[in-house]
Amino acid sequence: MTNSIKHFVSFAAVAIAATFAANTASAQVTATSATNVTVTAPIAITSDASMEFGSIAPSGTAGAITVTADAAGTLGSTGGVSSLAGSTGTASKFTVTGASNSALSLTIPTTVSVTGTGTAMTLTTSNSAGGSPALSAGSLVFYVGGSLAVGANQTAGSYTGNLSVTANYN
Repeated sequence: MTNSIKHFVSFAAVAIAATFAANTASAQVTATSATNVTVTAPIAITSDASMEFGSIAPSGTAGAITVTADAAGTLGSTGGVSSLAGSTGTASKFTVTGASNSALSLTIPTTVSVTGTGTAMTLTTSNSAGGSPALSAGSLVFYVGGSLAVGANQTAGSYTGNLSVTANYN
């Protein structure tokens, strides 16, 4: 075999090997997956009205003054406490906004301490939000009312408490 033929055979072998290597590399395939995320509207809560019991008159017997957990905020009383003429009640009103039709959880304290010039009184809360609140059309309005336990001969003066409500997406 001549040198020319030997070189030609060697060159052909290298070319064939390179072709197979190139074909092996081109057999590799790639797939791509999309990555998606939906960012919802942030949840927000506002206090639109404060709870008001108006002016009350205690007696020598303990009792309670109530305000209903609705837009009317109707006053009622039991025991030795009565609402003075002209007093009107108001339930606390809250508005939650966020992503439409989202389920949420509310944290509403069951009791609130109402303090002032005399012995502290305890407010036991009730609310209109229900057990499974949701942001229908992106908002929820609900009311918090309750029953304020008034002691016998409760000291006259102004009393206040803070009702803090928290809302979260479920």
